Amino acid sequence: ETSNYILCRSLRMAQKYLLQYICVFLLAVHGANAQCKFQDADESGQSLDLTSLASITLRIGDEDTPPHLYEYTPCRNALLCNSDTAMARRTTHNDNQDCVVMANWDDTAKQILPRYIEDYERWSFNYSTGNECNGRPFQFLAYFECDPAIGDYRVISAGSTRDNCTAAMYIDTKWACPGEVYTTQAPLDLSLSGGTIFIIIVFIAFALYFVGGYLCCAVKNRHEHSCGDYEVNCPHLVFWQRLPWLVVAGCQFSKEFMGTLCCDSSSHSSEKKDYLVASNMRQTDQDNEQKIDINENAFIPPSVDDEAGFDDD
Repeated sequence: ETSNYILCRSLRMAQKYLLQYICVFLLAVHGANAQCKFQDADESGQSLDLTSLASITLRIGDEDTPPHLYEYTPCRNALLCNSDTAMARRTTHNDNQDCVVMANWDDTAKQILPRYIEDYERWSFNYSTGNECNGRPFQFLAYFECDPAIGDYRVISAGSTRDNCTAAMYIDTKWACPGEVYTTQAPLDLSLSGGTIFIIIVFIAFALYFVGGYLCCAVKNRHEHSCGDYEVNCPHLVFWQRLPWLVVAGCQFSKEFMGTLCCDSSSHSSEKKDYLVASNMRQTDQDNEQKIDINENAFIPPSVDDEAGFDDD
């Protein structure tokens, strides 16, 4: 019974995490093409274009004991923290369950504008959209500093305050420099086509059908069969076992039907043509025979008696 309980619990957790990761994947792909452009909150006229970083996860560890991992996905909720999604999270090394949502990309976050510090050529974001921490929302600070020679980005450092309710991350990037505007296409097109969306929907439907169906059957048959009895708990097992043979039979039937439809009609047409030719030939022979009979009856030569009588006269 203990092994059956563990198996059933594992199946429920697998279904739960499967749905969560599918949702995170769809959110991440959708957010990859989101606009990530900002104006200075102090109305200096400067603008910050982070479109180049909209499909990247910025991450770095600290030097605490045990160490923490800080991750940040600008302009999107592409991270998973237990059962929550997050734009920025902090996890303990080798323990993903010890996870804190530092910030979310929600309607409030979208209204937050960064501040540009001209002396340092630095942009600063101040988000208070994380999970509750000691009676207040977790505060996350992100600093983007101009460095024309660094390329797209480099995460310099990250850390938390003593109360562990405030964290900051420092990133050097050329996109924080004045006048830098991202105008080229993204290196990887993550937009979803109609066919891709259809495949994802079919995959989710099959996953829900098999996992959910198995769990329902396992609960329904728990008194008569164990949770690991797949022959009883697998939904519509007989149908799925016979499906390949049914597909083969359907293909064979379609092949024979099309062969009969095409080849037999052609053969019937050929036979009909041969029959008409033969009928015309027979009719021609009969006409020729009638003509011969008429010609033979047109002149009847006189008999010998008639010729004799003619001579007597």
